Amino acid sequence: MASTKKDIERWKQVTEERYAKVELVLQRNGFLRTSNRGSHFVFRHRTISKYVRIFPEYFHGFASKDGALVIVQHKNAVKRCYLLKAAGMLEKLAEIQEMEEGFMQGQAA
Repeated sequence: MASTKKDIERWKQVTEERYAKVELVLQRNGFLRTSNRGSHFVFRHRTISKYVRIFPEYFHGFASKDGALVIVQHKNAVKRCYLLKAAGMLEKLAEIQEMEEGFMQGQAA
C-alpha cells in the first residue's frame, strides 16, 4: 500500500502518466478491467460497487452511478483529470477498507 500512496501523490502532481502504469496500480489494488471500447477502459472493484449503491454521494465525481471508473488512454498516456479520478477512487477504497477493518475488530472484541 505504501507504493500506492506514492502513486496517488504523484498522480496529483503530474499532467499525465503511462496507461500501463495506471492499469498496473489499479489491478494491484483489486480493480478489474471489465471492458474497453477503443481508448475507453472501464475498471470495477467489488467493494466500491457495493458501497456506491448505498452511498452514491460519497463517490460523486469519481465513479459512475454503477461504481465504474472510466480511464481514457490517448497516445498511450492518461491525462490529469483521469489520474485525479483514479487517485480519488483509490483513496476512497482505502478509507472503506480501513472502516471495514475497524468494524470487524469491534465485532470481534
